[in-house]
Amino acid sequence: PPRKRDEGIVTRPLLIIMLLQGLLIAACTLAVYMLSLYLFNDSIDKGRTMAFVTLVFCQKFHVYNCRSIFCSVFKVGLFSNKTLNWAVLSIFASQLLIIYVPALREIFKVTVLGPTDWAIIFIASVQPLIWMEAVKAVWGKRG
Repeated sequence: PPRKRDEGIVTRPLLIIMLLQGLLIAACTLAVYMLSLYLFNDSIDKGRTMAFVTLVFCQKFHVYNCRSIFCSVFKVGLFSNKTLNWAVLSIFASQLLIIYVPALREIFKVTVLGPTDWAIIFIASVQPLIWMEAVKAVWGKRG
């Protein structure tokens, strides 16, 4: 249904969701950066690359959360929006090009990532989707 005339575009529940999602994406990005630097003793360049890729991937997963505030992405349909899926695939392809094409790698000042790096990035990047699905499930049960 349409919103009430006196209701703003950003409602209190929407503001809470937006803040929660932003904090979660920031936490995942910073966690990967810290893991890279302090646990794996990687260079700052590699830590920045991992943080950059994590942030981009978090946004790719997050776009599916944004399709509905209260309804699960799996209920809406993960593959129901073909344009969105093509956009996400295009972003993924451009990310790979930036990391693995030497000229682009030099322009963006990133380093090559290995399989372990990608696994860490994937695990961190999918967290906002998982946690927001949990929030939606709890929120949906509360009415």
